[in-house]
Amino acid sequence: GKLQCLSVSNNRIKLNTAFWMAQLTSLTAINLDGNRLVALPVSLGQVTSLVHIQYVGNPLRDPPPRICDKGMKDVIAYLNYNADYEQSNFQHDDEKDTKSRKRDKG
Repeated sequence: GKLQCLSVSNNRIKLNTAFWMAQLTSLTAINLDGNRLVALPVSLGQVTSLVHIQYVGNPLRDPPPRICDKGMKDVIAYLNYNADYEQSNFQHDDEKDTKSRKRDKG
């Protein structure tokens, strides 16, 4: 089977080392308790099957408390929105780079 639940609690995970989470496409729950995350990885927003995230004991600043206080659905919606936003900006930046390379070859 595919990995659905993952606990990586107390592993000193930082935001810049969490990019691999987007590849866990069948994940439904993840425990990130007790790490060093200042933000929940936006890459989790790409995991469409995710319904539960535990993140107690992290120095989180993002999502902001007003989102976290609303509950898990809002936290996941926030991550989904930010993942979509990042992806569209990345594609847009990539298109600009391609156009400028074409112009440079001119």
